Amino acid sequence: MFRTGVVVKIDKNKVTVALEEKDECEGCEFSRFCNVSKGGRRILCNNKKNVKVGDLVEVGSKGKNILLAGVFNFLIPILLVVVGIIIGLKIWKSELISFLLGISLLILYFLVFKFIDRWFINTGRIIPEILGVLELGNLTVCASCGKTIRRGDSIKREFEDNDLFFCSDECANRFN
Repeated sequence: MFRTGVVVKIDKNKVTVALEEKDECEGCEFSRFCNVSKGGRRILCNNKKNVKVGDLVEVGSKGKNILLAGVFNFLIPILLVVVGIIIGLKIWKSELISFLLGISLLILYFLVFKFIDRWFINTGRIIPEILGVLELGNLTVCASCGKTIRRGDSIKREFEDNDLFFCSDECANRFN
């Protein structure tokens, strides 16, 4: 899956990209999980294209990165719950205890996963990367909502020594 967004922060070889909000996001039941910060949907990416703050970029993951992310985020947790329930039923023959064991294994996994996730981020594995920089001419992208706007009509604000552009005061205030 490929998405477009604007680079809002650079940290060594990683960049933070504010993703463009899509129409389908409004009706999605899980969209509240994507909107993890006040500035909208943001994602950490590898920066192999040497982009700068304010660039409109296309981000995405390919092949085995998508598969590994799916395994670590979905498959392993589900398997741990099932294994916990099966072990609990075999040993204690109690549905309540087996359920609690499954949930305990899930919680333990997510505590361990915090450290694994930090390692993946530091090594640059599994996280998406910048696939390309899109040319806009006199257009720019709102750093908060991803809407394409003319530079002359945008609201310019300085953020961490970089100029970012916003489509409205609401987006500019929401970003900070």
